[in-house]
Amino acid sequence: MSGDFIDTRSRSKLGSPGPFVAIITNNVDPTYMGRLEVAVIKGLYPDTTKQSNTYTVKYLNPFYGVTSVNFQGNTPANPADVQKSYGMWMVPPDVGTRVLVIFVDGDPNQGFWMGSVMDNYQNHMVPGIAASDTALLSAAQEKEYDTKYLPVAEFLKNNETDKNNLDVGKFGKPVHPFADKLLKQGLLKDRVRGVTSSSARRESPSSVFGISTPGPLDKNGKKGNLGYTNNYQAPVDRLGGSTFVMDDGDKNGENELIRIRTRTGHQILMHNTKDLIYIANGQGTAWIELTGDGKIDIYARDSVSIRSEADFNFHADRDINIEAGRNINFRAQGNFSIEAEKNFSLVSGQDGKIHVKHNLDQTVEQYYKVTAHSNYDLKVGGTARQTAAKDFNISSGANNNFSANANTNISTQGTHYESAKEIHMNGPVAATAAPAEKAEIPEPMTRWSLPNTDPIKFPWKGKQYKATPIESIMQRMPTHEPWEQHEDLGREKFSSIATDAVAGNANKKV
Repeated sequence: MSGDFIDTRSRSKLGSPGPFVAIITNNVDPTYMGRLEVAVIKGLYPDTTKQSNTYTVKYLNPFYGVTSVNFQGNTPANPADVQKSYGMWMVPPDVGTRVLVIFVDGDPNQGFWMGSVMDNYQNHMVPGIAASDTALLSAAQEKEYDTKYLPVAEFLKNNETDKNNLDVGKFGKPVHPFADKLLKQGLLKDRVRGVTSSSARRESPSSVFGISTPGPLDKNGKKGNLGYTNNYQAPVDRLGGSTFVMDDGDKNGENELIRIRTRTGHQILMHNTKDLIYIANGQGTAWIELTGDGKIDIYARDSVSIRSEADFNFHADRDINIEAGRNINFRAQGNFSIEAEKNFSLVSGQDGKIHVKHNLDQTVEQYYKVTAHSNYDLKVGGTARQTAAKDFNISSGANNNFSANANTNISTQGTHYESAKEIHMNGPVAATAAPAEKAEIPEPMTRWSLPNTDPIKFPWKGKQYKATPIESIMQRMPTHEPWEQHEDLGREKFSSIATDAVAGNANKKV
């Protein structure tokens, strides 16, 4: 049992196991077991300035387990021979945090800290780094953010004018650095995917449940002298941590969600109020959204790569639209088939080429037209044949030239006519050839004008990254946030009927 002792100093019984309220004086724990050095505030030693009045207490975990030591083996490298641990782990609180401690049988060498005592009114950031409209903004920040509803830190206690005023929600608070990450993502004004109201102080009783980690210490930020003799200096500010929030919604039913978000902005959001799932990276350069109406929207600033070692199948009961700003390349190591049960159009703005290394068969059940506005060449390396079940007409606006390196044969089962200005053959006048009909040019595909954003070429500056609209054959195209065509911003406007190329017109047609 000696291994469970926390403090080796010889002390008499405390007389009571507690619990006692204590303040953390040191959390440097070389054993990695969550031990803290604490000074009991009341009941034992009222003078908390002396290190001799401190106790080392162990972390009383809400849930922890380990396989029995009785079944260990003898091989250190064999996982089956060693114990397996599991359970919950929370980062020990910072120096200055108050905790509740107990001592087993009043033994000062067997103390445990069993929970933290919140500072009065200092829990607005818990658990989601929530936004507030009481942010203290400079003129430059107002211009940069273009909104006053921003994620904030806690209010400054030293400037509190009325310490008995319970309406601390009106106290001004500094903008949290997380606002800059949302700004870069394009989500600073988005109250669904960006800023959140998930705070322990939103309503009473709170409908918010969650965890927020402290975040890394700011090694380049504020430093303080720690220890009873101020014998070492260390960072005392934190950069903000990751959050896991389960929010049952405010009094109006808004913000009902589950969200996991890292301190850099990576997030997975399941939003009940807006009926969507949203996944995004911290840079805002890639995101995916699944909506309640059944849309899946994906945006990527760089490439999207998918590979299947078997089949890769696309099926749409309506249209499939593919558009490329540069080239579209298809390659099949086997057969390549295209089938259209109705019309088929192929349009090229410049040249077009078809190369077949073996045979090419073309069959047209009805009319077949070929139109060349300049020259038309047909070259055959072997024999050329043309057969018409009815009339066969050749007409030119200038000369007709027939040339053969051997014989020329003309055979007809009926009467043979030739007509010219001068001819040394018998008449009557030969009939003229009927002119060919012009082939129809396919109609170009309908283009739509879509909203566009570009945070690189068009920084925020209150204009939300607005860039030149995109001309596209599609009626919805995801962009870098803020995207104006999220389903929750216009469910009817972006419905499947409204975005139908035939039945709807959700955007401005070019």
